[in-house]
Amino acid sequence: MTAVSELPIPRSGEHTLAVAVGLVSFVALYLTSGAIDNDHFVIYARAMQVLGGDWPVRDFEDPGMPVAYLAQALVAWVFGASLLVNVVFSVALIALTAGLTYLLAARACGQRWLALVVTAVTVAVAPRLYNATKVLVPIVAISLAWTYAERPTARHAVWMGVWAGIAGLLRYALQSGQHETVPLEDE
Repeated sequence: MTAVSELPIPRSGEHTLAVAVGLVSFVALYLTSGAIDNDHFVIYARAMQVLGGDWPVRDFEDPGMPVAYLAQALVAWVFGASLLVNVVFSVALIALTAGLTYLLAARACGQRWLALVVTAVTVAVAPRLYNATKVLVPIVAISLAWTYAERPTARHAVWMGVWAGIAGLLRYALQSGQHETVPLEDE
């Protein structure tokens, strides 16, 4: 079995290529996005309520996604409260996930072409816009766990814990298992 420290580290141009992959993914997903599913409006409507001064739990029912509403409300406050802004934000999160997926795949296998194929498959699946956080959370968790596995420091463990907390507040169901990714070891 190969130790994590023996796995190939991406070459210097990988981050540039990951940005390019993210941009191409953004364009592809934006151009192919069609009708918006009803489920997308659940988060969008609650974000609009937050913009109107309401607060999750206090003023409306919250099934466990307050950070999702607050993030979308913040984007709407900065760029304007429109469905277009919301769609662009969701597509951008999925494109960010594609870029991170490319980096992780390139790091794991050391082959750019294979990393591009893996990323293309994940983009071709075309997650629904309301699932943007569902695809982002595990990819970031894997990246943080990998960093911790290479360098098990308290700082990396704290970042994993912070991400587990954010994941749980983005969508309650995403928290389960995130905190158990890598056991904390004594330093």
